Amino acid sequence: MPLRPPLPHTVPLFHNETLDSFLHRVAAADQLLPLLKIRRTKKTPVNTLLEPLAAAAGVRRRALELALPEFLDADAVDKPGTIGRPRSALRTAIQRPACRRCRYAAGITMPVTCWTTHDHNIRLRHHLWIGDGLTTADEQVDISRLPDTLRAQRHHRNLVARHGRRWVRNAYPDARKIYFTWPQQSADPFDLLDTARHILNDDTGTAPSPDLTLTVVFHPQVVTLAGLLAGQEWEHRAVATGHVTWLAE
Repeated sequence: MPLRPPLPHTVPLFHNETLDSFLHRVAAADQLLPLLKIRRTKKTPVNTLLEPLAAAAGVRRRALELALPEFLDADAVDKPGTIGRPRSALRTAIQRPACRRCRYAAGITMPVTCWTTHDHNIRLRHHLWIGDGLTTADEQVDISRLPDTLRAQRHHRNLVARHGRRWVRNAYPDARKIYFTWPQQSADPFDLLDTARHILNDDTGTAPSPDLTLTVVFHPQVVTLAGLLAGQEWEHRAVATGHVTWLAE
């Protein structure tokens, strides 16, 4: 694939950005994607895009390779810069809008989509909810006034380290389902959701949707329950009591 001169301005990199998102930003910087002479189809080997894309964006090849998970070697899970990164080739990887405050700090005004994992729901540096329930970065909620939800991010990561990512990831959807069934089957006598939505109002006074409010408010409990489900100690105790059926129900 022929190289072309770099753009007049370097396209800033964003950690764990998806390849399609970066291509979109490069295309916008160049005003027209065909001018890049970079085509991506399902049959295009992704590594063939690395050199021309780095040249067009005006960034170092290695920097681009480390920034975008699609360029990481699928077998290089223990190499520097790859440990703990989301693996774009795996079905467990999730695409979500990047933290809008991180994006602004990087000088990026366009939307950015990143690869992430189930346990990365809160940007602690900026106190933003960036996880489940979002479709755009504009929906990211400031949770500075919910310290329990902020602490749940660290708890979630500790659970992954203790029990293993696969076990916590498998338990997390069940924990969410258990907690979110409650508001669907019962009233809210303490007006928890209305109070939470008032707390979560953004600078314009706009409250998040009821579903997103539930997700943010119940996150600490969901993480705690996911830890219980991922561990085996409770199973051993349940078997010892002889009430396994009752506990499962």
